[in-house]
Amino acid sequence: MKYSSLLLAIFAYVFCSSAHGQTYTLTDLGATLASNSNVTINNSGHIALTTTVNGHAQPAIWFGGVLQPITGFGSDGHAADINDSNMVVGSFTDGSGGFDAFLYDGTTHNLGTLGGFASEARAINASGEIVGFSYAASTEQHAFYYSGGVMNDGGTLGGMASFARALNNNGLVVGNSLTSNNDSAGFSLQTPNGSMVNLGLGADAYSVNLNGQIVGVSNGVAFLYQGGVLTSLGTLPGGSTSKAESINSSGDIVGISGSSNGNHAFVEKNGTMLDLNGRTPSFNGLIMDAMDINDSGQIVASGFTSKGQSTVFLLTPVVPEPTSAALIGGCGLLILLMRRRPG
Repeated sequence: MKYSSLLLAIFAYVFCSSAHGQTYTLTDLGATLASNSNVTINNSGHIALTTTVNGHAQPAIWFGGVLQPITGFGSDGHAADINDSNMVVGSFTDGSGGFDAFLYDGTTHNLGTLGGFASEARAINASGEIVGFSYAASTEQHAFYYSGGVMNDGGTLGGMASFARALNNNGLVVGNSLTSNNDSAGFSLQTPNGSMVNLGLGADAYSVNLNGQIVGVSNGVAFLYQGGVLTSLGTLPGGSTSKAESINSSGDIVGISGSSNGNHAFVEKNGTMLDLNGRTPSFNGLIMDAMDINDSGQIVASGFTSKGQSTVFLLTPVVPEPTSAALIGGCGLLILLMRRRPG
């Protein structure tokens, strides 16, 4: 074995052992999520979420303990995503029974529709390109790709409906569509000139990273799609269902899984699915659904305090010390390397 291979083995052994012992500091944002809403985080730690204020859904940006409301629309709105420039996208009610996609960049902009009565923005990348879904004039629901002030129809996999959930900074869009046989399938779409690729029947793609790795849920279980292959991620021990909701540039994945104790949030690192509960010292509540992870490994999740109050959590990774076993193993490999080194 070459020395470089031995060194690689040492680092892999030490750091993989440390990853399995990963712990987090936990911050309670003190915000109750509106129903059917999402929480996302950018690489600066700014968080987009939707709270309930006086019975209305209120989109907002959270950072450093301060919750800043997003205004400039009708009575209710939902935030869906935030990019590294703190631009937020989502949807708001338009006062006529419909809802419209919006972009917030300090001012709230109505993105319009594909000719129908409603639209919803779901994700925005670093370039300000936006995806979501809109009703067309035909009343079909289609995925859209918004760029340069123009909302483009993403089409479908042959059926009457599609829904874009995410895109990466290379313009690769993922989501869900009906096929010509009215089956549900996940899709990827390389903008601006590509066509939809079927990721598999029963799949729904939720997130894609810069490397083109795609995660979501297929037939009730979380999956990772890469290199043209869809791989099941399984569940936490005792669970039968799971859903992967976000993947960062390092390939770390978060989501929700059934377990022997109900639904728990998970993070998958180095091919191992880990329960986030029990990884935040002195916390006795429940971390139930991990919705997003940034490139620093910070995670946003919904759950309950120890008093049973619904809330949103920010989990920030603590850089782990290598375990004693990992250090001993690493030292052993180093000694072996030194003994074999040519005189």
